[in-house]
Amino acid sequence: MSLEEQKDLFLLFIEKNRGVSAHTLRAYRSDLAGWTEALSRQSLGSSDPWAGLTENFIRSYLHGHQPPWSRASMVRKISALRSFLRFLRGKKEISQVLLARVPKIQSERALPRYLKVQQALDLMLLPNVEKVLGRRDRALLEVLYGAGLRVSELVGLDLGDLDLEGGWLLVRLGKGGKSRRVPLGAPAVGALRGHLAARVGALSGAPVFTNYRGDRLSTRSVARIFGRYWIQLDDTALNYSEKGFSPHALRHSFATHLLNHGADLRSIQELLGHAQLATTERYTHLDYEGIAKEYAEAHPLSLKRGR
Repeated sequence: MSLEEQKDLFLLFIEKNRGVSAHTLRAYRSDLAGWTEALSRQSLGSSDPWAGLTENFIRSYLHGHQPPWSRASMVRKISALRSFLRFLRGKKEISQVLLARVPKIQSERALPRYLKVQQALDLMLLPNVEKVLGRRDRALLEVLYGAGLRVSELVGLDLGDLDLEGGWLLVRLGKGGKSRRVPLGAPAVGALRGHLAARVGALSGAPVFTNYRGDRLSTRSVARIFGRYWIQLDDTALNYSEKGFSPHALRHSFATHLLNHGADLRSIQELLGHAQLATTERYTHLDYEGIAKEYAEAHPLSLKRGR
């Protein structure tokens, strides 16, 4: 079996059996295409398509790219290759020795960025609700912050997923294909009612958030919308994404603000749709970081006070 055939078999397997998102599948396909193309050149002339997979080859592939890949990108590419090889090992297509040649690289996991409560509240008020797109944008921001949704979950919402009377929404396109019900606060419900006022009679399968042509918003469009308002909020954020802020910052803000106001981790885990509590626990680090900053800025003995 050729490298291309093995790669296609693996991609089909994760698509059908792991429930990965379209975005994740594209990333695997892109990363593995890079590996297999480089490896085909490295193993040219050998009957074994994996003959060129050595530690030196891996090192030169990762560090020889121009412009240089970030550490996060290299971690992702190594992870894709290891997953591919584990799959082939399970099929007895390769030996364990080959898998052992691929190093494990630990990512430097940065704490997620989040908005202060007042920043989040100010952001919600920026859209001009006198205009149709302004009402859409207000609802979009309110749902991201008020329900803690991933952007992919937000754009996947259909009208039939909303229960505005009960104050709930159904997330059908959660990570891993799992669905969950999420409560909506009064501001988000009110913003959605304003946004949907002109959509009376629309089918339940119609998207909640659309562009001016009536097509479902893309995740990239949501990023542009968020960026436009974030720059208005923070006039130093000429390129908000470089400062670590994106629409996902509203999800982090949702979790952090809940934790700071006494919500327990298990509840936050359910609301966010995290499979593992350990994923949710990183918000405790944000909490401690915030407490330390408050102390440094307020305590009379703080060094920041000049003592």
